[in-house]
Amino acid sequence: MMRRLHGYTHVIEIGGGAFSKVYRAYDPPLERHVAIKIIPVRRKAQITEIENEALMLAENGLPCIPHLYNIRKSNKQVLLVMEWINGIPL
Repeated sequence: MMRRLHGYTHVIEIGGGAFSKVYRAYDPPLERHVAIKIIPVRRKAQITEIENEALMLAENGLPCIPHLYNIRKSNKQVLLVMEWINGIPL
């Protein structure tokens, strides 16, 4: 399924679950593929909770955790833009 995400091209859905969907996309300004996790939110407090958890993971710096490049927020969803690691689905 193709989805439009502002600023990204070649967007392809690669997975998802009960709480989010994950897409692979190309980030033209940085000339690299990224993974974009889209998490819908039902209440504003969720935005802060998701952002805090993402920042905690970003500070961790373990090589087995994808690097977090960006967080985009709206009233309806949070996008986590992360390092794309080519491999098999877990």
